Amino acid sequence: MRWLWNAFAGWVEVCIRDPRPERMLNLCARRGAAVWGVERTDEETLRLCLRLRAWEAVRETVRRMGIGAEVTGVHGFPVLRSRLEARPVLLFGLPVCLALLCFASLFVWDVRVETPGTADARLQSALREVGVHAGAYAKGIDAKAVQNELLLRLPEYKWIAVNIRGSRAVISLRAADPGPEYPAAESWDLIADRDGIITGFAVLSGTAAVKAGDTVHAGDVLVWGYETAPDGTRRPVRADAWCVARSWATWQAQTSLSVNEVTETETCREFWAVFGKNAQKIWPWSRIWQGEYDTIVKREEASLTLAVMEETVLRRLTRRRELSAAEAEAMLLAALRQRAADYGEIRTEQWHTETLAGAYRTVYAFEAEGALGKPSEK
Repeated sequence: MRWLWNAFAGWVEVCIRDPRPERMLNLCARRGAAVWGVERTDEETLRLCLRLRAWEAVRETVRRMGIGAEVTGVHGFPVLRSRLEARPVLLFGLPVCLALLCFASLFVWDVRVETPGTADARLQSALREVGVHAGAYAKGIDAKAVQNELLLRLPEYKWIAVNIRGSRAVISLRAADPGPEYPAAESWDLIADRDGIITGFAVLSGTAAVKAGDTVHAGDVLVWGYETAPDGTRRPVRADAWCVARSWATWQAQTSLSVNEVTETETCREFWAVFGKNAQKIWPWSRIWQGEYDTIVKREEASLTLAVMEETVLRRLTRRRELSAAEAEAMLLAALRQRAADYGEIRTEQWHTETLAGAYRTVYAFEAEGALGKPSEK
């Protein structure tokens, strides 16, 4: 702030040559003139800086005292103002340029897709059709309406977000889950995806290869992908069946003896300066260190080229804690049971937890009953 004030008021660099150059400092002290950048090059030479108005106040006194003073430089806004006054066209052009810049900042000039590899022609065409393009009025873009319209036009994406940041429109999107990929063939067999004993079986299409009570291994054919016509010819079909089997497995998982747990959360604020396409943090008003927060609660920004954004973030404070054997067993058992749920309903289970070097390990054995079978590739 002191440097900005000095630059606004104007300051001079003065070289003092006198047998007693300290007289200049005493004079400035008596007149209340602030002096900085004092440098003594030899016994009779002193360099210093002071404000332009203070120098004008002491200059006549310096001359009467016979102190040799030479101004080696004049800096600050008054110098710039005198130069602009000699160039009226430039002085008039500055506010015009600023006005044009402010007007241009009301429009979108850059449309950017955050996810790499998704800037295809179909997406760009959809953005233009919904009004998100270079030259669009930023305030006229309804982000929620645009997001809903894009989701209808682009069913391959399950989530789309449109953020207007200054003169840039940022498109964030996530591809829809295509689900299980089945072979695009006229027919396929139904095979077992794990070992088990079949407890219920009914063919929906195709020809049965097993029956209830059979033991199957992963990869065995459950239903062949064809049906036999009355005349003995075979017609290819996509095999399908209702198949329930009892399966079993033994898994293990382990965790460290100590874990990080969340003790409390605190809401903090951060301010950012935005100019054009770049953002720069201007004041660390929060106590957030990089990587210590994970949730943005609120975001406010102005749609101008020059703007200030305020972010309210939720910081999670953690501490290191030692796990007991019971806590480690409960945590590991919950994770293993969640994974075992893919096999169906758990009928029986057994487990035991042991302590290793710096970790707990749980061995989990179970038997479950659930759906069995998946299409095979041909």
